[in-house]
Amino acid sequence: MDYPYANGTIKALENKIQDRNKLYVLSKYDKSEFVKVLLAMNYGGAGETVEELIYAENKKVKELIDSITPNKEDTDLFFIISDAQNIKILYKILKFNLNKYELLQDDFGISSNGLKLAIIDNDYKLLNKAQTGLIKLLNEKLTNVDNPKILSSIIDNELYRYAIKKTKNQVLKKYLITKIDITNVISMIRAHNLNWKLEQYFEMFVDGGNIKKQVFEDIYNESKEKQIKKLNEYYNEQIGKVLSNNEDFSQIEISFDRLILEIMSEFKDDPFTIGPMVYYYLLKEAEAQNIRILYSTKKVDIKDLI
Repeated sequence: MDYPYANGTIKALENKIQDRNKLYVLSKYDKSEFVKVLLAMNYGGAGETVEELIYAENKKVKELIDSITPNKEDTDLFFIISDAQNIKILYKILKFNLNKYELLQDDFGISSNGLKLAIIDNDYKLLNKAQTGLIKLLNEKLTNVDNPKILSSIIDNELYRYAIKKTKNQVLKKYLITKIDITNVISMIRAHNLNWKLEQYFEMFVDGGNIKKQVFEDIYNESKEKQIKKLNEYYNEQIGKVLSNNEDFSQIEISFDRLILEIMSEFKDDPFTIGPMVYYYLLKEAEAQNIRILYSTKKVDIKDLI
């Protein structure tokens, strides 16, 4: 299968996505009716709870992309960032004697069963050569780590480094690097809210972005205005705009989700790259997040949705 055919399939599905305007109708219903209304919208297909519907819908999207992609290696690398949660859970089970297997999510770039066998049982039979190398590298990096926060940071760094190194696809690289930069900005805001020192913030820092670590070191203890001025040198001042227009942390996160969608929309109509599939999956992630916001929040304004 080639990219024009695969992306044609994806484009035909875009108008079926429930954007925030379509989903806002849920705010008129009692929470107990959400599952029924979502099923009537053909969302999820099966399930008795909102999370079960989101799980079912995400599984369908992942299976669709897997079935049509001309380059499974690249789509697996795109999904691998979502594997971070499963990998973190499994290493915390291994290192801290936690019994939390029920927290494992659906398969993304690497099968959850394959990860479980490799990390817990040191059995790599369900992983390919590159995935085996990644887990063995993590084993080495995490050997003497006994801090859950540092463990999570090492895993994030290695997954991004692995994906960026493995792919030759410039669209995918742009997504990964953009995601790193936005993650680091959000982490800086969160760190300030928690009154963390620079050293504590850097424990969570992800390397590999366009905005280098030195930039964050220079601005970390500066005023918000000076931080925005410096960050305006990147992404056509869009990061600074988000920080200038939002005070509430949840609104900052939502605005950055919108920004990533806006940046990746540059590639949504390119029939010869992975761009339309990346953009479609991000739209579906936004759809799921909007459903969660509507379900968990008592009173939602449409501007609170992605």
